[in-house]
Amino acid sequence: MTCLKKKTKNIHAYISGNTEPLGLIWDSSNYSCAYDAILTILRNIWILDPKHWDHFFKESNSQYLRILGLELQKNLNGMCSLENICDNIRHILHQTNSSAFPYGTRGTSIESILLSILKSTNTITKSQLICS
Repeated sequence: MTCLKKKTKNIHAYISGNTEPLGLIWDSSNYSCAYDAILTILRNIWILDPKHWDHFFKESNSQYLRILGLELQKNLNGMCSLENICDNIRHILHQTNSSAFPYGTRGTSIESILLSILKSTNTITKSQLICS
């Protein structure tokens, strides 16, 4: 993943005492609302305890959460903007399913993004129905 400095924001406002969560700059040519909302929420959860969430994301079964953890660490260190992280995650999702994760002015479902980002590659539980 490469991070270009195409857009910048004060990434340390939350840490320095600003209690308002940081958000992203909306991309009006490639509707980014769903991605912006999800990334804003995940980033603001992550920033409350970066050490804990960084470990959680890295140990996750989800390839997207692992990537997101690395990207959020870059953001915390001022090396990558939230918009770049959003673009990187969106690009990966688009490559896996371009119809579900399109570019342009066609929207994307928040549910589809979350199902993909939070989906585990390993079986976590298993159930079996037994009739007596």
